[in-house]
Amino acid sequence: MILGALETSQYTQQTMGFEDGDTILIASDGITDTKNSDNTLFGEERLRYVIKQYNNEKKSNLKQYIYDELNRFNNNVDHQEDDLTIVTIDYSKKGWEH
Repeated sequence: MILGALETSQYTQQTMGFEDGDTILIASDGITDTKNSDNTLFGEERLRYVIKQYNNEKKSNLKQYIYDELNRFNNNVDHQEDDLTIVTIDYSKKGWEH
Protein backbone atom coordinates (compact mmCIF):
# COMPACT_ATOMS: atom_id res chain seq x y z
CA MET A 1 0.00 0.00 0.00
CA ILE A 2 1.23 3.46 -0.87
CA LEU A 3 1.67 5.84 2.08
CA GLY A 4 -0.79 8.71 1.93
CA ALA A 5 -2.91 7.04 -0.75
CA LEU A 6 -6.50 8.18 -1.06
CA GLU A 7 -9.39 5.85 -1.76
CA THR A 8 -10.60 8.04 -4.63
CA SER A 9 -7.20 8.26 -6.34
CA GLN A 10 -6.32 6.11 -9.32
CA TYR A 11 -2.84 4.62 -9.63
CA THR A 12 -1.06 2.77 -12.39
CA GLN A 13 1.63 0.14 -12.13
CA GLN A 14 4.78 0.23 -14.23
CA THR A 15 7.82 -2.03 -14.47
CA MET A 16 11.29 -0.59 -15.05
CA GLY A 17 14.74 -2.08 -15.39
CA PHE A 18 17.75 -0.71 -13.56
CA GLU A 19 21.36 -0.48 -14.63
CA ASP A 20 24.54 -0.32 -12.61
CA GLY A 21 24.78 3.11 -10.95
CA ASP A 22 21.05 4.01 -11.14
CA THR A 23 19.49 5.78 -8.15
CA ILE A 24 15.88 5.96 -6.99
CA LEU A 25 15.04 9.17 -5.13
CA ILE A 26 11.86 9.36 -3.04
CA ALA A 27 10.97 12.74 -1.52
CA SER A 28 8.08 13.84 0.65
CA ASP A 29 5.89 16.71 -0.51
CA GLY A 30 7.52 18.82 2.19
CA ILE A 31 10.50 19.16 -0.16
CA THR A 32 8.53 20.50 -3.13
CA ASP A 33 6.10 22.47 -0.91
CA THR A 34 8.87 24.43 0.86
CA LYS A 35 8.21 28.16 0.42
CA ASN A 36 10.59 31.10 0.35
CA SER A 37 9.92 34.60 1.70
CA ASP A 38 8.05 35.46 -1.52
CA ASN A 39 5.70 32.51 -0.85
CA THR A 40 7.08 30.73 -3.93
CA LEU A 41 7.18 26.92 -3.81
CA PHE A 42 10.47 25.06 -4.29
CA GLY A 43 8.49 22.81 -6.64
CA GLU A 44 9.15 19.70 -8.69
CA GLU A 45 10.90 21.54 -11.53
CA ARG A 46 13.47 23.06 -9.15
CA LEU A 47 13.99 19.64 -7.50
CA ARG A 48 14.61 18.08 -10.94
CA TYR A 49 17.06 20.89 -11.75
CA VAL A 50 19.02 20.29 -8.54
CA ILE A 51 19.19 16.55 -9.24
CA LYS A 52 20.47 17.21 -12.78
CA GLN A 53 22.89 19.89 -11.56
CA TYR A 54 24.57 17.44 -9.16
CA ASN A 55 24.22 14.37 -11.42
CA ASN A 56 27.98 13.98 -11.84
CA GLU A 57 28.74 14.44 -8.14
CA LYS A 58 29.05 11.63 -5.60
CA LYS A 59 25.60 10.01 -5.35
CA SER A 60 25.87 9.49 -1.60
CA ASN A 61 25.86 13.29 -1.18
CA LEU A 62 22.70 13.89 -3.25
CA LYS A 63 20.41 14.25 -0.21
CA GLN A 64 22.75 16.86 1.30
CA TYR A 65 22.91 18.79 -1.99
CA ILE A 66 19.10 18.95 -2.05
CA TYR A 67 18.89 20.05 1.61
CA ASP A 68 21.55 22.72 0.95
CA GLU A 69 19.58 24.04 -2.04
CA LEU A 70 16.40 24.11 0.06
CA ASN A 71 18.20 26.17 2.72
CA ARG A 72 19.50 28.61 0.09
CA PHE A 73 16.01 28.83 -1.42
CA ASN A 74 14.24 29.65 1.85
CA ASN A 75 17.13 31.68 3.33
CA ASN A 76 17.69 29.14 6.16
CA VAL A 77 14.27 29.81 7.69
CA ASP A 78 13.96 27.87 10.96
CA HIS A 79 10.22 27.28 10.62
CA GLN A 80 9.20 24.45 8.29
CA GLU A 81 5.51 23.70 7.70
CA ASP A 82 6.02 20.05 6.69
CA ASP A 83 8.56 17.26 7.03
CA LEU A 84 11.61 17.20 4.76
CA THR A 85 12.20 13.57 3.90
CA ILE A 86 14.45 12.19 1.18
CA VAL A 87 15.27 8.53 0.63
CA THR A 88 17.80 7.42 -1.99
CA ILE A 89 18.38 3.86 -3.10
CA ASP A 90 21.41 3.10 -5.25
CA TYR A 91 21.59 0.08 -7.52
CA SER A 92 24.77 -1.67 -8.48
CA LYS A 93 25.39 -5.02 -10.06
CA LYS A 94 26.20 -6.17 -6.52
CA GLY A 95 22.66 -5.33 -5.39
CA TRP A 96 20.78 -2.48 -3.69
CA GLU A 97 22.33 -0.02 -1.23
CA HIS A 98 20.54 2.66 0.79
